[in-house]
Amino acid sequence: MQTFKRLRRDSDAIFIGEALGRTWKGSMAFRVERYWKGKLTHEVLVYTAANSSCAVDFRIGEKYLIFAMANKWGEYDTNYCMMPGPVNSSGRYIRRLGKGKVIKTK
Repeated sequence: MQTFKRLRRDSDAIFIGEALGRTWKGSMAFRVERYWKGKLTHEVLVYTAANSSCAVDFRIGEKYLIFAMANKWGEYDTNYCMMPGPVNSSGRYIRRLGKGKVIKTK
């Protein structure tokens, strides 16, 4: 597992989002509620290490704090070692991140 300091530094996207559902490519769609890092829209796809011990089992309808890295195609990836977790058990990390930003609607 990575340390919080390293995750914050190395992540391309950090956000809180509600898991909406899986796509046909195996990613999870999230509705972004608040973010600290990244070029995000209201909905973002996040891939996880499918079929491995590093895969994250996101539950539809739950809110998560996500640390993600962008791959060479600009898609976001996360895995167990990047410590994604339900918001209700991520309070200490959220407090350390600060207020965050909300995506403005047009």
